[in-house]
Amino acid sequence: MTLAILVFNFYPVTAVMIVMIAVLNDGAILSIAYDNVHYKDKPEAWNMRLVLGISTVLGVMGVMAAFGLFYLGERVFHLDHAHVQTLMYLKLSVAGHLTIFLTRTRGPFWSIRPARILWIAVLGTQIVATLIAVYGLFMTPLGWGWAGFVWGYALIWALVNDRVKLLAYKVIDPVKGQTKTQGKSLAKPEAKAEPKSEAKAKPKPEVKTQIAKRAYEFYEEGGSKGGHSVQDWEKAEQEIQKDEAKTESKPDAKAESKPDAKVEPNPEAKAKRESLTDLKLNVVQRVHELYEELGREDVREVEEWEKAARKTPVNDPHK
Repeated sequence: MTLAILVFNFYPVTAVMIVMIAVLNDGAILSIAYDNVHYKDKPEAWNMRLVLGISTVLGVMGVMAAFGLFYLGERVFHLDHAHVQTLMYLKLSVAGHLTIFLTRTRGPFWSIRPARILWIAVLGTQIVATLIAVYGLFMTPLGWGWAGFVWGYALIWALVNDRVKLLAYKVIDPVKGQTKTQGKSLAKPEAKAEPKSEAKAKPKPEVKTQIAKRAYEFYEEGGSKGGHSVQDWEKAEQEIQKDEAKTESKPDAKAESKPDAKVEPNPEAKAKRESLTDLKLNVVQRVHELYEELGREDVREVEEWEKAARKTPVNDPHK
């Protein structure tokens, strides 16, 4: 629209042409809301220095292209007054719509594929503008030859403007590209380290059962008194881990120890004892899970509070 007003000041472009350019531009701009672009999850503030810088660069390039075609039509090809008007109308309409594809992405215009609705809107409005210029609706007919020339001229300038845009981004806002590359390089080692730590934190089911058995043995050695479940579990966990490390370094020791298993004469007593042991192990394991859900630090505070309550003498008011 601004380019049309500039040309109007130097050479007569009819008011009908300006209105038609504005109407067709609005029809294509409405489809930008459905375009495919990269967006961020958080709100992004306007960078007015960047916006004004890129718009100024593209605006200056557009004015140069418009006056370049004006010079070619009048001074080089010696077209008459009416044909130059139609020539400038078609150029302003086509170049303005091609600018949409340049400004929609920070990288090259082909880096992000446009939405289908945007393609249809831009091509549809420009087909209409081309037919108006070729057959002369409210203006002098231009013909298909000059219409093709205008399209080629606008496409060449669009490619040049795209390279100028990339250079302008590097000059005006060079920090953003560096932070992206740094963020990617820092994110890679973290992504590799996280699965390893999670894999180490989860013990195997067999090891967990051995820890529960050993914790129950510590429980019986302590006189079957409560209040030390967390300590027993940690102690058993450390002992089982040491044993696992030894067995991994010496695989033959485990195989040799199997024939030394004790044989109990009474199978019924053994079955009862095993079922009772399994029941107690399940209880110990469930207790430890509850301790983990509550948090070890909170549980230890409660145990310390209970110990202090036992040691502190209670004053009987009846004495």
